[in-house]
Amino acid sequence: MTECIDAGASRSRSHRRRLTIAAALALVFAAVACASPGPRTGAAAPRGSLLVLLTNDDGYLSPGIRAVREALEAAGHDVVMVAPLENRSGAGSSTTTGGTLELREQGPKTWSVGGTPADSVRVGLDVVLRGRTPDLVVSGANFGQNVGPSTLASGTVGAALTAMQAGIPSIAVSVAIDPEEARAEPRFASTLAAFDDAAALVVRLVRRLDASRADDGSLLPPFASLNLNYPAREASAVAGLAWAAIGRSEGFRFGYERQEGAADTLRVVFRPTNDGESVARADTALLARGYATLTVLDGDLAAPDEVREPVRLRLEGIAP
Repeated sequence: MTECIDAGASRSRSHRRRLTIAAALALVFAAVACASPGPRTGAAAPRGSLLVLLTNDDGYLSPGIRAVREALEAAGHDVVMVAPLENRSGAGSSTTTGGTLELREQGPKTWSVGGTPADSVRVGLDVVLRGRTPDLVVSGANFGQNVGPSTLASGTVGAALTAMQAGIPSIAVSVAIDPEEARAEPRFASTLAAFDDAAALVVRLVRRLDASRADDGSLLPPFASLNLNYPAREASAVAGLAWAAIGRSEGFRFGYERQEGAADTLRVVFRPTNDGESVARADTALLARGYATLTVLDGDLAAPDEVREPVRLRLEGIAP
């Protein structure tokens, strides 16, 4: 990868905090895909080996999480995997609110949870790593991109935000799919081939985070999580690493159709869309152009001032 792109300017005052975080992190990562300067003066010394809690939403047996684990362990990190027993894609930040969960040890430093990705993070923190605080939570690599509106529904991102809310730095990692490969054999071969390269980029990002810690030793600012999306391309064909905003174009949506001969059964269908993108430097558009994209997330769903204020003025003065 040879080019770095900044995500651009603020939309409103309500976004200043997150943009300040993004600007600071952009300075940290500007050289990940370009030059490689050393740690900044006064920063805490890198620890080298980090305790990483690894999870996902595709399930603990998925190829993406295995690729990330192998890369992190090869880089010397202590990786503990706590991930859903089965595929829980689209679970967002949903949490099991009652009853019981099955926690099963599947191998050395590997546990499966009969719940959601967010459950897996909480189980990892409260049970598996009880008494040990991980330096970082990594979620993924997911099979398929999590950009634009799909970010809200993503279990991969939901797990990372769950860690962030618990005060643990986190990175969500996803590798895009090419819809043209849906009917190929094997399906989505480009995605499968890109997992190792995406995992290698995760290692470089983690190394830079560790080498550029804040004076208090933190890897990321409070309430900041990273969302990394990697294109389904060979590393030599990736256009660069781009700082991005969350787009509004879906690119696809799920639909529902009645099953013939079964009036009470609906079939879920995947429908590509051609929505235009209205957001500058959108992750959707940059990923489609072959960039790996990085977005800073803080879990804040509040609307910006220019959207909020007209609504507030219209509803002002209503008695409770």
